[in-house]
Amino acid sequence: MSNCVENNLYCNGCGACFCICPTHAIKIELSQFGFFKPVLDKKKCISCGRCLQICTKFKTNYPKTKEFTEFPLYAGWSLDKKTQSETSSGGIGFEIAKWAINNNYKVVGTIYDEKEENAKTAIASRIEEIEAFKGSKYLQSYTADTFKTIIESKDKFVVFGTPCQIAGLRMLAKKNNCEDRFILIDFFCHGVPSYLLWTSFLKWFKDKKHVSKITGIQFRNKKYGWHNHTMKIDTENKSYYLKRKDNPFYTLFCSNFLLNNACYLCNSKMSFYFADIRIGDFWGSPFDDREDGVSVIALFSDKGKSLIENLEQEKKITLIRQSHNICMKNQVSFNKFSFNLYQQKQSMLNLLKAGKDIMFVAKEYVKTIPLGKKILLAVINTMPDFIIRKIRKIYHIYKEK
Repeated sequence: MSNCVENNLYCNGCGACFCICPTHAIKIELSQFGFFKPVLDKKKCISCGRCLQICTKFKTNYPKTKEFTEFPLYAGWSLDKKTQSETSSGGIGFEIAKWAINNNYKVVGTIYDEKEENAKTAIASRIEEIEAFKGSKYLQSYTADTFKTIIESKDKFVVFGTPCQIAGLRMLAKKNNCEDRFILIDFFCHGVPSYLLWTSFLKWFKDKKHVSKITGIQFRNKKYGWHNHTMKIDTENKSYYLKRKDNPFYTLFCSNFLLNNACYLCNSKMSFYFADIRIGDFWGSPFDDREDGVSVIALFSDKGKSLIENLEQEKKITLIRQSHNICMKNQVSFNKFSFNLYQQKQSMLNLLKAGKDIMFVAKEYVKTIPLGKKILLAVINTMPDFIIRKIRKIYHIYKEK
């Protein structure tokens, strides 16, 4: 059954195969293109087929659930102003994490490791430890060791992850008859970029600012508002704030040219079976004038519904029932990537793999943008924020009709 691991072109790197392998024949490592993938030791492999059974990549028919429009959908935010200001959207994820700690659950989420300059899935058992989970990390996180630990544990966990990671964990929990120990939270996922892009960005930033050490990164800071996608980078002497238009990492990440292969053919983001709750940013006309952040909350199970209702009853959060139509028209998760984009993606990855710097690759990407859109983007980038907000609201109202 080694073909399951070796045929990893569309692997999402969730680590489920690593966790279930009885002979430790599988490791999860960064591939030559900068994505976490399984690597097989053929000498240890006994062809038991467990990796094939657990891998969501080989599931042609996901378990049938209701349509997205049939699940309860809300906009919401934390009533703790500090939480709302320090999180990427409305702070609902952090309120869920605090609830978990206060109700004898441990929390599993993503941290950014400044030393290794990557994202990792970690376990928190105290309130102060969940601070590191605040905010989005637009990187693929290494999950394998943590997922193996929590599956083998007897504790209860609230777990945050991408839809594919949560799908892998749900399959593991089901296989090990321990689903009752988990509350699983995924999010409206854009996809994960290559670490080749991230490494190139960090080199560009350090060279440009003449710094040798980065002490902290906040991928979505609200210094210039919730809509501005500002990255905060802390160094030993100074903090820098890079708006999206000045940040080549965001330019290329949002272009969708440098995502994992699995992201272009992802079934998990359109499945509503694996997670109990899905969260994200509530983009759209109802909240275009807000810059403090608003979360979207979709409830896929009774377990998830009960948790969110508890938070509302305890006056930790505000909830407002919202339109599925607005959510679906403004979430990239509901967009299908074109085959042309998928083909162009590999050429961009090859440039990074060949050692081309991020600015060179960004210029190559700009060449793919139609002239009309280039002119429009150039004009928008010169406008003050209040004008951009008005234009965005008009666009969203038109789009959502």
